[in-house]
Amino acid sequence: MTVTDALLLLIALPPTLCIAVVVAEAWLGFLLPKRKPSSDCTPGPITVLIPAHNEETGITTTIASVQPQLRSEDRVLVVADNCSDNTADNARVAGAEVIERHNEHERGKGYALAHGIEHLTANPPAVVVFIDADCTLAPDSLLPLARQAVSRQRPAQSLNLVDPPEQPSLKDRISVLAFLVKNLVRTRGLARLNLPCALTGTGMAMPWDLITTVDFASGHLVEDMQLGVNLTLTGKSARLCEQALVTSPAPSDQNAAGTQRTRWEHGHLQTIINHAPRLILHGITRFRIDPLVAGIDLTVPPLAMLCVLWLAITIALAAVATLTPFGLGALITLVAAGLLLLLTVVTAVIRDGGQRVGLVHLLAVPLYILWKIPLYLRFLVARQTTWVRTQRDNGSG
Repeated sequence: MTVTDALLLLIALPPTLCIAVVVAEAWLGFLLPKRKPSSDCTPGPITVLIPAHNEETGITTTIASVQPQLRSEDRVLVVADNCSDNTADNARVAGAEVIERHNEHERGKGYALAHGIEHLTANPPAVVVFIDADCTLAPDSLLPLARQAVSRQRPAQSLNLVDPPEQPSLKDRISVLAFLVKNLVRTRGLARLNLPCALTGTGMAMPWDLITTVDFASGHLVEDMQLGVNLTLTGKSARLCEQALVTSPAPSDQNAAGTQRTRWEHGHLQTIINHAPRLILHGITRFRIDPLVAGIDLTVPPLAMLCVLWLAITIALAAVATLTPFGLGALITLVAAGLLLLLTVVTAVIRDGGQRVGLVHLLAVPLYILWKIPLYLRFLVARQTTWVRTQRDNGSG
């Protein structure tokens, strides 16, 4: 192998390794059996904490999905955060306990959570389950989630999936697929080996003793990812609870969808830059598997960005291999990685797509990738750095 070939192979290495992580996690989930619950203990009182900012339309549905799963000692607490609509009143009518917070200078879900936790200190529960105000908790999810958090004394994360809007575009379907791959297909593979998973911010449970050690007050773009990193570094990484499911609707308004994706993906990329090397180094130097695995998992960029990187480098290497005697090995490596990723995504759609996404929708993937390119370019030249709430379909924001 010449020096030039070695350099070209080095260029092909980052997307190849990221694809290898995705493929390995996915196929572990496809092939390994589901782990049995570690305990059938009965947890103490549960509080379902719901932060809500101008969610007057959806808050009733969210509370209604939780209430049938409550026991007599459990409760629902809604934090109506900087609301200018009827969120608080609707939540009370729906049967929730409600506290209101008004602070225009400290905006973001993290501050709302911190306010709710402070309120709970007067009568703390055994475990707190966090649900976003636009989400639905699937039946028979609350107790398994709380039980796992209490028995393991670490965060438990439910499966978190996005449902397409009533009249979804092909772009909506592919966005739903990206969430499916990240939050179900990849995370399930880690769970089958009892390895840590990322927190998604909703459908997560934490025992009270752990909550008191956490600072939730943050306006971070992706406060859930930041929280997961912090907990992993302290030895309390999260584990997936496959028995629990929370779903949320994808915004049908394209401007709202764009705002949401920009916040998530810019925050994700910034978290990769700031924390993935830190987690990996922490795991290596302290001989700890959880931060090492969490760091490796975190290095994988959003699926669309990974495809953009793969495509750009593959085209460049194809040009080099065509015009020069160099780069054929690197090109073959990348093409093989791309085919493995395609096989993995197709398998995921067949096994787990359900009513959310089908094989025919994969035809829209190239258009979806093109739509994402300006978003990633903005990260380089005008990245989003402050929390912005996603506008809902009812126009609230």
